[in-house]
Amino acid sequence: MSLVSKVLLLHDIDIGVGTGMLSRGSRYLLSKDVLNQGLNLAIQSKVNFESLDNANNNESVVRVTIDDGGSSCMHLGELLAEKNIKAHFFIVSSFLNTKGFINHSDLKTLNNLGHIIGSHSHTHPGPFCELSYEQILDEVKISKSIIEDCIGKEVNSFSVPGGEVRLENLQQLSDKRLGLQEIYTSLPLQGAYSNLMDPVCYGRLCIESYMSSESIANYCKGKGWKLKLFDYQLRRLRRELIYKFNKMRF
Repeated sequence: MSLVSKVLLLHDIDIGVGTGMLSRGSRYLLSKDVLNQGLNLAIQSKVNFESLDNANNNESVVRVTIDDGGSSCMHLGELLAEKNIKAHFFIVSSFLNTKGFINHSDLKTLNNLGHIIGSHSHTHPGPFCELSYEQILDEVKISKSIIEDCIGKEVNSFSVPGGEVRLENLQQLSDKRLGLQEIYTSLPLQGAYSNLMDPVCYGRLCIESYMSSESIANYCKGKGWKLKLFDYQLRRLRRELIYKFNKMRF
């Protein structure tokens, strides 16, 4: 099994029409050309991406993940497959077959290309960390069931909607009834930051539209993560303070 040293998070690329949950101008809607050039630069710099042919087993790899299941996933799946990069697609099951998202046939195609399919919940509720235990169980179990019925194999990975969790949420997602082996958040830490738990928890660095090809390549090489972590923690602290203030008011 490969050692995952870094995990990148993508959402959608701009394909000229509405895709996924993103509107034009969204910070998460990437230019296909910029992303392609960034990946090419990383490959030229000998970045070792997790591969479709599993040729780099037992090596340290960079893993690519894509959240939501927007219609541009088909373009991303083909783009990454051309580079022999295995991607992990996390799907919001209630969005399947709806406008701007992939359908069941697309999901089977991504699976047949060799990519990994995981759950991103059933309805993408938020904030996820405020859900009850039963709500979390339902979101995961329903999503897993729908996706498994579609691709004909077990789903054992989960990407947290919104990316933020608390310790109690990780403990809830560890419920053996869910059958999860991997959990992904949006905390930009390299590798598994909670590998003493079962399932293993990975942080991810989100690739955003303002980033240049060179920046993307540098993140693939592990550069600039500390600054992204500092920025993430500041924004999370701000959200927590606003949340607590609003609870005190009402």
